[in-house]
Amino acid sequence: MCIRDSPHEAPDASEATDDLDAAAALTAHGHRVLRVLLDERASALRRLVIAEVARHPSLRPACADGEPRQLVDRLAALLRHHHERGELDVPDPASAAGQFTALVVQQGLHRSMYGTRALTEPEAEAICAPAADLFVRAHRR
Repeated sequence: MCIRDSPHEAPDASEATDDLDAAAALTAHGHRVLRVLLDERASALRRLVIAEVARHPSLRPACADGEPRQLVDRLAALLRHHHERGELDVPDPASAAGQFTALVVQQGLHRSMYGTRALTEPEAEAICAPAADLFVRAHRR
């Protein structure tokens, strides 16, 4: 499902994370992913597509394209930046960005009951910070 960033967020908001260390940048990015993916309208659309895909096979590509492409692309650029700075060893930033996004999204969907209830800030932090820590430990130089 092609879910775009919220129109209320500046398109270059992720640029502010360039000066942060990798863990802080990933945590901030994780929060942004949760805000976009667990948005009330995006969650309702996701649930509708899942409910109808068996009856309408033409919806399958929407399920297959479930990653928020813009967010994953921004994260890949951020990972490339931290790789080039020598902070992380991320030879395939695009793949790693998809992996980090999946880690955050799955937990967010589960804890929010597939977007039927909003996550509190402490709940979102409890997802994003450990995911960032795990990711940094896996890719530390």
